[in-house]
Amino acid sequence: MTVGKCRRGFTLLELLISMAILAILASVAAPSFIKQIQQDRVTTHANELQAIFRLARSEAVRREQQVALVVESGDWVIKTTENGQLTEVGRFTIKHSSIEVSLAEQIVRESGEVLATNNILITDNLTNTQDYRLCVLVSGQSWLDEAEQNCS
Repeated sequence: MTVGKCRRGFTLLELLISMAILAILASVAAPSFIKQIQQDRVTTHANELQAIFRLARSEAVRREQQVALVVESGDWVIKTTENGQLTEVGRFTIKHSSIEVSLAEQIVRESGEVLATNNILITDNLTNTQDYRLCVLVSGQSWLDEAEQNCS
């Protein structure tokens, strides 16, 4: 018989208590992560939408010709005429079904100006996330703003 035998490892009770504490911490953190993921989706789509508009504007200035932003199957497509053919230069696609974007067709002149001001809402229709608007002036200047600001 050996006295003072050294035990190594965890007992079943210690393991269960550790797992219970971990489960409680995870359940507290999960809603915060979900909200962050939802907000990131809206923010990403807003940034991509602004980037595609800026690409259209720079293409119009670079090519010295009008560029059209047309709505095709829910996408915003940059089209221009090249050698007499209509060519797609870029495309904005909504990548998640929860995101809604109020796209409108736009013509960007060779000077970078647009025919009319526009304010495009990017939303996921959830109350716990911040929605955005892409604001476009006739001069072609664009910026993202919180949806409540309404481009003012």
